[in-house]
Amino acid sequence: MTKSFKERQKEGKWPLPFEIYKGVKGNHGALRICLKRPYSEMDSDSDRKEKLDGVVFIEAAPAVGPNQYDWEKSKTQMALGISDLAKVICFLKSPGKYVDSADPTVAKLSIYHDPGAGSENARAKIKTFNISKKQDMNNFMFSLMTKSGEKQINANIPVSPEEATAISILLEAAIPAIISWTAMGPDTTD
Repeated sequence: MTKSFKERQKEGKWPLPFEIYKGVKGNHGALRICLKRPYSEMDSDSDRKEKLDGVVFIEAAPAVGPNQYDWEKSKTQMALGISDLAKVICFLKSPGKYVDSADPTVAKLSIYHDPGAGSENARAKIKTFNISKKQDMNNFMFSLMTKSGEKQINANIPVSPEEATAISILLEAAIPAIISWTAMGPDTTD
């Protein structure tokens, strides 16, 4: 069972995810955007600390009924680094610059990840995040797809201009948090 915003706020779960819920079974789904701040982790065999990078996770699940989303079996997610975030921010602010050559009435941004690239696991599991916007429509369409072998999970979420503005602002704030520029101490560069 998903906890409410106020319940998570009381538990001190920070930062809270940004969530959008749309659609009914067979059409659309839910979107969750979560910031994972960078942190250091102790190595279990020594006192060495390892710095782990921060990212923004974008997660989506298809609708399985009115106000019901399959987060258990059909969730798909992708980690977005700083270069991916910059692409999404630019697209949301000016989609006209990204017109699809196959259909000049559609602006489209595609981000493709292959976690096994350059190894024997190349293309074993691929993830694609697409944002599109038709010129005659106000809404954006966010589509997230994960394909592993024969199994493919898709989720499509319409995003209003107001929601897109909120997402853009959150992603802009995430970049300095990811590289720890928000908690800068004294300048140690000499």
